Amino acid sequence: MKKPPAGAPPTQAEKSIAVLYFENMSSEKEGDYFCAGMTEDIITDLSKIKVLQVVSRTDVLPFRNKEVNTRQVVKC
Repeated sequence: MKKPPAGAPPTQAEKSIAVLYFENMSSEKEGDYFCAGMTEDIITDLSKIKVLQVVSRTDVLPFRNKEVNTRQVVKC
């Protein structure tokens, strides 16, 4: 992927982000709710930034509890 020249305005792709679900690495089941809540809070907070396009939680949900290659997420 080519970098834009210095001083060039960012493109739409450069101003977008996908927040993937955190993995519960503890043995406690309650950690699943905490991880999901943190992810959704981050998505909500980032979506308040007007110049940033945030991928919706329903679009990243299929990647939950899976090993993900970032190229897979870019296509969503």
